[in-house]
Amino acid sequence: MQKIILISLKFLFTITLMLNCLMRMSFGYELNKNIVYYDGFIEGYLHKEKEDWSIICEVKNNDRCLLTQFLEIKIDESKQTFLIFIIKEMNDNYLVLRSKLNDESQSSKGDEIKIMALSNTGNLKFQLMNTKCTLDYCEYAGVIPDDFLKKLKNKDEFMIGVGNKKNKRNIGIMIEMNGFPEMFQALGKNEIKN
Repeated sequence: MQKIILISLKFLFTITLMLNCLMRMSFGYELNKNIVYYDGFIEGYLHKEKEDWSIICEVKNNDRCLLTQFLEIKIDESKQTFLIFIIKEMNDNYLVLRSKLNDESQSSKGDEIKIMALSNTGNLKFQLMNTKCTLDYCEYAGVIPDDFLKKLKNKDEFMIGVGNKKNKRNIGIMIEMNGFPEMFQALGKNEIKN
């Protein structure tokens, strides 16, 4: 009889422990489901997302919100991670690319890389200039010209061209535009503020 009671108590204890763990995991998910953090790239709160684009507001500055898209591409046998985002500052819209420093092909100063935004139609293009490099990434930014922005609002896909002067390699990254017009409008109207 004692053996049955002991087995029943162990079973009850195991079930209670499993339920407790499940409740903690779901509570942790609820608590953290809107926090976006990606290996030193960005830390922020997810406010809205639609198809290929998300609006993330930075943790350290909730008033600074970005229209973002994460990209991971395979170059040779290694993965390269990029964060592309649009931010409105003053009366300008900036296109920014953060490139993860995960191999020796990138300069930690970012001066050996040339970044261009290229429209699929109309031969529109502009250069993104290096603004800073940290231990985790290099950042390139440029003001989006009005005619280029008009194409983006029409969901015209564009390409980011990355040229590396050191190893003389060029890559092109297609940027998907599904959901962009609605998300850009939400960013502009400050619909994301609490």
